[in-house]
Amino acid sequence: MNHRPHAAEPLDDFIQRVSLAYEEAIERHHGSHFLIVAHAGVMRAIIAKTVHASPSGLYRIKISNGGITRIRHSKTGDVLELLNGKLSA
Repeated sequence: MNHRPHAAEPLDDFIQRVSLAYEEAIERHHGSHFLIVAHAGVMRAIIAKTVHASPSGLYRIKISNGGITRIRHSKTGDVLELLNGKLSA
């Protein structure tokens, strides 16, 4: 958290940028299912927002390559329903 890659944006700015985009997607697709395909950092930021984790908590969330995360949005708040799931064959 304190050793960002050279020229990387500050972590708080990254989290805010991802959170705003996520909120815009929720508003745009209100009442519908939608899919976000993103790298692990973006998924960690969305998950941390969902579970109200601190920025340092991002690094404690394992994101598997190709893993499926499901978040249900409701009037009472978001719920993390699935993390690192896989499609069944």
